[in-house]
Order: sequence, then structure tokens, then C-alpha cells
Amino acid sequence: GIYSDRETAALYRDLKALSERYGPNFKTLPAFPQANFLAHSPPPLPLDWVVNRETNGDNSLVINNLRQKSPILFIQKSFREKIESDPELEITRRLLKSGTIVEETPHFWVVGNF
Repeated sequence: GIYSDRETAALYRDLKALSERYGPNFKTLPAFPQANFLAHSPPPLPLDWVVNRETNGDNSLVINNLRQKSPILFIQKSFREKIESDPELEITRRLLKSGTIVEETPHFWVVGNF
């Protein structure tokens, strides 16, 4: 098991349920370190934190990689306010606006067709 508090355990259970429902080809945004490790799935991107400072402001490689691998996106609702206003979260904001929310859970928006 993993030692955690109730809130983190609920987040992990939510991730586990979503990964079982949607399969191993998913990406959590904007930042959920080791989410794919926890779900025993290969990460579609080489980044855990998909933010501008990690891409040096060049998001084209991330966008192209996402288009090529077409993962389902699990966007963390805990970042709701920052997604709307923080320039660091430009990719997440763009993908959330251009994609289709196919499901909403207590911790994530599940986004496809971005």
C-alpha cells in the first residue's frame, strides 16, 4: 500500500478507477507526478508537470506528442482556478477548451477529442 491522508487516498482511488475504465493510454494534467507509475501504465509524455517552465515555453513538442499518441486526458479539478488564469498552465487550458469533457469525477475532468 501507499501511506497517505484521506484526501490523497481518494485522489488515488479516483485515478485507479479512471485508468481501469479508460485503459492505460492516459495523461494527467497539469501535474500529477508518477500517475502512470501508480496505474502501472506507460506515460505518453516524458513530463509529469506539463507547464510552460518545463517546456521552456515551446509547447509544440508536447502538443504533437499528444496528437500522435491520442491519450485520454485526466485534468485535475484542484487546479481549476489556476487553469483559467495562470500562464504556466497554457497547454492544460487550451486542451480543456478544445476537447470534449466525457466524464467528470470528484477529482478529474476526463477529456477526449482535443
